[in-house]
Amino acid sequence: MRSVLLLPLGVAALLAACSPDHDPTPDSQPPAPKAAKADNGAGTPLDGLLQDRQRARDVQKTVNAHAHAQDAAIEAQSQ
Repeated sequence: MRSVLLLPLGVAALLAACSPDHDPTPDSQPPAPKAAKADNGAGTPLDGLLQDRQRARDVQKTVNAHAHAQDAAIEAQSQ
């Protein structure tokens, strides 16, 4: 009867000791937050989407400018 009670207790202790949340060195650094929120200043998800859209526009303008400059250089070389 005693082993019936000790076996689940031993298994529970073993699982608790091997769990990933168990910190064997309590003096170590605190764990990093699991879901670190990016501090981009966006108050709402819509603000974040608007910022992403503007960033995409800016990147597209830069790419278009580089392509135009390349086309001009190629045209100048062919003449």
